[in-house]
Amino acid sequence: MVATGRLAAAATGAPSRNPRRQPVAHRVDPANPELDAICAATGFDAVLAELPDRWNTVVGADGTGLSLGQRQRLALTRTLASPREVLLLDEPTAHLDEATEATVLDALRARARAGRTVVIVAHRPSLLAIADRVVTVEAGAR
Repeated sequence: MVATGRLAAAATGAPSRNPRRQPVAHRVDPANPELDAICAATGFDAVLAELPDRWNTVVGADGTGLSLGQRQRLALTRTLASPREVLLLDEPTAHLDEATEATVLDALRARARAGRTVVIVAHRPSLLAIADRVVTVEAGAR
């Protein structure tokens, strides 16, 4: 049991109904000393370098205006930069190339070694391979 009760999630599901536009830095502290390393791990550093106003670039809700891969990198960056004790990720490497997937997996392992609880919902063997424990849920199981 985690005493803090805090939870972070990076979901690849349906976009929210929130039409607000937000800067890329929404829910990210650009002064975070770990942020450069996190951006490098998720591949968001390359995306950030191409944005006209870097962290101040405004995008639509859920990253509208970015490609799926860029949205995924942004969501992962926000999640890894959060101070949450429990990270819940649903297919966190979807839309990422193999090289970026490898760096993201290293970052997730590092978070787990640092004492965070990392829960991953996944189908990819590469994600299952890094788990300490795998729970299989089968169709029709009760």
